[in-house]
Amino acid sequence: MADTDYVASHSNDEVEHEHITTSVEIEKIDENLYRSKSLWLPSEARGVFGGQVISQALLAATKSVSEDFAAHSLHSYFLLSASPAQPIIYHVERIRNGRTYATRSVKATQAGKTVFMMVCSFQKPEPSHRSHQWPFPPNVPPPDKSETSLERYNRLTALPGTSELQAKLLRNYLN
Repeated sequence: MADTDYVASHSNDEVEHEHITTSVEIEKIDENLYRSKSLWLPSEARGVFGGQVISQALLAATKSVSEDFAAHSLHSYFLLSASPAQPIIYHVERIRNGRTYATRSVKATQAGKTVFMMVCSFQKPEPSHRSHQWPFPPNVPPPDKSETSLERYNRLTALPGTSELQAKLLRNYLN
């Protein structure tokens, strides 16, 4: 099946979801050692997309902790730009394994050079743990009921008195 056939037979949301899902996939090479399967280079960028590198590094670290731990915090540093021409190797170091917290460091290398570093913490949920998150506002629709960028553009440009310049600016802003 050609790419165009796939795109024609699936909605844009399904295609985008598949691209996002496959873009964070990593391959296990050995214990605590992973390799990227794909890398994306945005147009006019010096190196691969940083969000993808962070996601792959966090996934590698997550694979080294028990399923009852959830990501708690992370600090990351981009040291060099990475090329999409060869995979990034992620080495996970198990710094600490406690009863309720675990700490990992991830070093991402390419061509023998460290391109990215991350330290992250994982926590087991505790019943007495205080939550510092605000409750979700009741008047905000869930994501699947929210307006898409295209729907918003169409709604805003259909307003009476919208000029060509305003429509162009909106189109650029929403893209």
